[in-house]
Amino acid sequence: MDIIITLLFGLVGMIAILAAIAAVPIIIVVKIIRSHRRHENQAALITGIQNAGFGTYYVDWNGTSGIAIDSKSRRMCFASPQITVVQFAEICSADLLENAEPVNRTSSSNLVGRVAIGSVLLGPIGAIIGGLSADKKSQTTISRIDLKINVDNLMQPLHYVNFLAEQLDRNSEQCLHALKNAQKWSAIIQQVIRKNAEDRK
Repeated sequence: MDIIITLLFGLVGMIAILAAIAAVPIIIVVKIIRSHRRHENQAALITGIQNAGFGTYYVDWNGTSGIAIDSKSRRMCFASPQITVVQFAEICSADLLENAEPVNRTSSSNLVGRVAIGSVLLGPIGAIIGGLSADKKSQTTISRIDLKINVDNLMQPLHYVNFLAEQLDRNSEQCLHALKNAQKWSAIIQQVIRKNAEDRK
């Protein structure tokens, strides 16, 4: 009886090993298919952005969202995957989100106030610091990084651009790269809003 039980356990173990071995090619195929779809999505977004007349752009790793700018024509483009082109003057505010929580907000109203306060306290340098100041939270891991842009459009007022969609250590190379890209585009939009505010004076 003991021999039968031992043989059964051995058989079960062998089946489990064979199943695991058989599953490896399936996992590889699934990863290849996902990678192919991701590259197709990225290519489709890039083509749409370029066809709209934009040369400076960012498209996320999964090919689900993108953003572009053309400073000469004073336009921005959002892709998700629908291509939407807006004028600089239509951009109202932008929030940099980490784990769905805002860590940096720029709007046409609060930017003017912070710049004015900074100028009074510290002169020109204070104006720059005041414009860049914002509350930030320190977290050890980040699962999402997004840029939320509000535009003056009743039909489509919000646009989201993703920079990270998987949980990573904040200090990992991939996370730092995503943060750098997100901060870059956040700063670009901040400059656009600043120019909008100056044009309204």
